[in-house]
Amino acid sequence: MKMKLEIQTNELNVTYEELVNHVKDSLKMKNVPLTKVKDVKAYYVPNTKVLYYTAMYNGEEIKGEKYL
Repeated sequence: MKMKLEIQTNELNVTYEELVNHVKDSLKMKNVPLTKVKDVKAYYVPNTKVLYYTAMYNGEEIKGEKYL
């Protein structure tokens, strides 16, 4: 099954793919190899337009946030 998710807010429409790409880009900027990341949890807050995430890499929890 293939599904597309789009979050619509007053000023910004965001797709699942865009959120994933934001997390990947942010991890790359922190020099984290994506192939070594175990788990990623991401939370998007539409009213503040902030994407928060945590990723497990080498037993460490890496946190980040991205303003969209």
